[in-house]
Amino acid sequence: MSAPTAPTRPLLLLRGGTRPDDVARLSRALAERLRDRGLWPAGGARAHQGSGPDAPAAMSGPGASGCQASRGGPADPPPGGGPALIVPIGPAEDPDGIRADLTRRLDPHGPAADPGTDLLLRTSGSTTGTGRLVAMSAAAMLVSARAAHERLGGPGHWVLALPAHHVAGLQVILRSLIAGVPLRGPGPDLGSGAHGGPVRSQDSGAGPLLQAPTVAPTVAPTVVDTTDGFDPMALAEGVDRALAAAGPAPVYTSLVPAQLLAVLAPGQERAAAALARLGAVLVGGAAADAGMLSRARGAGIRVVTTYGMSETAGGCVYDGLPLEGVEVRLHQGRILLSGPTLFAGYAERGRGAAEGASTLLAGNGPQGEGIAEPGAGARAAGPARAVTPGGPAAPAAPAEPPSGGGRARRWLATTDRGRLEPGPDGRHRLIVEGRLDDVIITGGIKVDPARVEAEMARLPGVAECCVLGLPDPRWGAAVTAVVVPQPQAASRPGLPEALRRGARQRLDGAHAPKRVILVDALPRLGPGKVDRRALAARLGAGGPGGGVGSPGSPQAHDDERTP
Repeated sequence: MSAPTAPTRPLLLLRGGTRPDDVARLSRALAERLRDRGLWPAGGARAHQGSGPDAPAAMSGPGASGCQASRGGPADPPPGGGPALIVPIGPAEDPDGIRADLTRRLDPHGPAADPGTDLLLRTSGSTTGTGRLVAMSAAAMLVSARAAHERLGGPGHWVLALPAHHVAGLQVILRSLIAGVPLRGPGPDLGSGAHGGPVRSQDSGAGPLLQAPTVAPTVAPTVVDTTDGFDPMALAEGVDRALAAAGPAPVYTSLVPAQLLAVLAPGQERAAAALARLGAVLVGGAAADAGMLSRARGAGIRVVTTYGMSETAGGCVYDGLPLEGVEVRLHQGRILLSGPTLFAGYAERGRGAAEGASTLLAGNGPQGEGIAEPGAGARAAGPARAVTPGGPAAPAAPAEPPSGGGRARRWLATTDRGRLEPGPDGRHRLIVEGRLDDVIITGGIKVDPARVEAEMARLPGVAECCVLGLPDPRWGAAVTAVVVPQPQAASRPGLPEALRRGARQRLDGAHAPKRVILVDALPRLGPGKVDRRALAARLGAGGPGGGVGSPGSPQAHDDERTP
């Protein structure tokens, strides 16, 4: 049978990024999808439109369909296979190219064909080099947004400084939508169905009423346009606008570590002071240096670290503690996640063939230690079975579904390593240690790059650091620290050698970098995530033209001592 030449459902491609008009169109599409699913009051997006300077008129205007590549807009009657799939894309991406790629890759029998799927989220592909296609429901996104507000202390006004085509930016939009409108929708479905579970009916037939808003109605986040790059001063101005619009309500924002680092840089005191006025600053998307977090908290910023991914509708663990309904378990150090925010599945053809990819499991749960918030419905540890094969070895052997006719609980076996540590309050918290495939084997010894990065970040003159294992004929892989120096230290003579000596005082021979390389910036993949593959490829080839910062140049320092 020949492969189909088109997806079974129409695609609605909408630009994300941070341009206000694009954000408004995407906001409108999300609001209308919530309404169509019965999760949004009729006319909610219009009746509760914000009236401040940040309320986008385009949200309720005709034809606000973005760069749609579907056969209709968000409000069009749904075709037989379900409503159009909302596909957020980058502001500079070619819709025709994306459409062709999706036509080629989508599995016509996969979760994208399920009428309950609402969005296709494209991951950054930091592990495999090719991003995954994540099928997600509006209900799962909604549960995540509500749980975030509950953890933070209640709804509030949001500042958007992240690209809206990534899940963290989408969640800022969605949290803004639900902050101004009482919604009807599902609470955590502990059976963890593919789409967060059915809406539980009450007398109204529409499901339980979500927490009534305690803030002035608004559906529009304050947008900080980062299209031309992130500017801490622009963020400070956006925070000022948001505080003025929010009145007594709290104001929140979500940043990646690189943005917070820029805010804490010398000369950006106004931006840091602005963040200190917020109810909370979520920081996620990449590993956050402990020293940077300490500096931020010392400046009065309420930082909340988050851990999650597209497959979990964004952050599902805040400050090491899972959100309501979420359960975390460890199997031989591997992080596994379950709960009502879990995605429906990977939507591409051959989705089990991606080496090093996360794996979707079904069962009562893998054996191992774990933590859960009330409502997670933690069960006794039992076997799990892979329903999306491929990637690292499954945490447990195949098993039969649970008895009693109930649906199997679903788990995401991530590609991340972690451990549980007791906090000052006695509660165990998840500590994310890095990716399973980031471990460097040098001279037969395993080296955790996250540990090396943490120590390097504490050295004077280091702004950012990424540790890689580059091919080496003697050691197999040479532990290499790629450092972005602080501005005042960038021109310091002999800085790589000084950093190498400093690392040697903090780390044993195997962990101490054998090579330190200075670069102006680290390549990024998605909102804040370091593109390790691109960095390793560039440095492994000696850098472009063997220039400054490449191995063998005056800005690199090698150490050939034994591990």
